[in-house]
Amino acid sequence: MNTLTASAAGLATLILAGTLMAGLTGQTYPPSAFQVSVLAVVLSAVSTLVAPISSALGMETWVAPGGEAVRLGLAPLASWVAAGVLIGLMSRKAKNSIPPALFTSSLVYLALVGLSIYVLPRLPGAVEWQTYLSRVSSAIILEGPLDFVFIFAAPLASSLLTSGLRDLYAYRPAPLPPPRRRRFWEWVEEE
Repeated sequence: MNTLTASAAGLATLILAGTLMAGLTGQTYPPSAFQVSVLAVVLSAVSTLVAPISSALGMETWVAPGGEAVRLGLAPLASWVAAGVLIGLMSRKAKNSIPPALFTSSLVYLALVGLSIYVLPRLPGAVEWQTYLSRVSSAIILEGPLDFVFIFAAPLASSLLTSGLRDLYAYRPAPLPPPRRRRFWEWVEEE
């Protein structure tokens, strides 16, 4: 599969899982333009995914646009592993699964920063983007530095493992023996 297709599938998996987690937290969105509302939903989905280890250990995650702190449990951790498994299944070979896994992780992190800067000032009643990014960066860098490593390592490891196992157990037809060379006395004489 193409790197872009595998990355898109991993990103779609993460956004879907994040949307489900954000929906379970009872997030409400202030009324705004349709496109900004869609981006606000994506921002809240991405914001649930940035601290998977801390969430698994019972710490709170800051979810935009309101900036509420919620406990998500093992769901973000499972989402990253599931995205890596999907990328590995689509990549077919271990060496082809490395770029999509790293690209997906990078895109999620950059989407969190970019959407925070773009969406939060446009939503009435939302937390200020400087405050939100300060909370998130202190939670990731100061309180949970392994979260940042996990965001990149989990999809990469799970995609490599999945694609390696898929390649190992893939159906391969039995090899045919090489054709036997004919000797000169085996040729039929023409009359």
